[in-house]
Amino acid sequence: MDFGPLAGDYDRYRVGYGPEVYAYVGERLAEGPQGPVLDLACGTGLSTAPLAGLARGRVVGADVARSLLARAPKRAGQTPLDYIAADATCLPLAGSSLAGITCAQALHWIPPEPVLKEAMRCLLPGGWFFAWWKYPHPDEPYQAAADVILSRMHGRPIRQGFSLKEPPDFRTCGFASFERADFDMTIPYTLATYLGFMRSRYRIKELAGERMEEFMAEYGVELERLIPRGRTVEERNQIFVFAGQSPGRTLQRSR
Repeated sequence: MDFGPLAGDYDRYRVGYGPEVYAYVGERLAEGPQGPVLDLACGTGLSTAPLAGLARGRVVGADVARSLLARAPKRAGQTPLDYIAADATCLPLAGSSLAGITCAQALHWIPPEPVLKEAMRCLLPGGWFFAWWKYPHPDEPYQAAADVILSRMHGRPIRQGFSLKEPPDFRTCGFASFERADFDMTIPYTLATYLGFMRSRYRIKELAGERMEEFMAEYGVELERLIPRGRTVEERNQIFVFAGQSPGRTLQRSR
């Protein structure tokens, strides 16, 4: 997969994740070991920068796409951010060197078992691995409008797959725990920003193929019925977070 051609739109139109997600991550990191935190498949650093206020050590982003890394922020406030070009299944890091690893909206693009095993190798005892996904609420109409056009183009029903990509139980890869938390957030969009968001999506690029411009033109006409020019709408999104702690230091949390 080559996300490089999407770098500009990705950087301009993608939005991050709600504060509840980082509060959840921060709570667990605070009770785990001290050390660096790595953001896997970080892209343009959208999910990397918020970690600066949570980590008790360096914050590092990793991605195979150098074109995305080139757009990532070098600082979050006064905190420097570092980046490495690396494969998530074979990290150029020492064993037992990280307090936490995050993977936002990406584990479905990578074989999860090798990633989880590599995370286990790199995590300190009691370190945490987090994977999360954000999807529009099933009742929101904006993605469904795209499905109608894509279905007509392909001559068969198309669903973009905006449903939970639940990972395997982390404990099957050696983790001591596995938990899930769900959150809601709303994202404001205008017609232009929603069109930009759709253009930034690799799945749309896959489905539209050489007819991408044709799709975007048709989609723009249909989307304007839902988001008139000059208007802002709020799309409800669901965020699903999965977390696991490596063995060796049990997290004790009051219930």
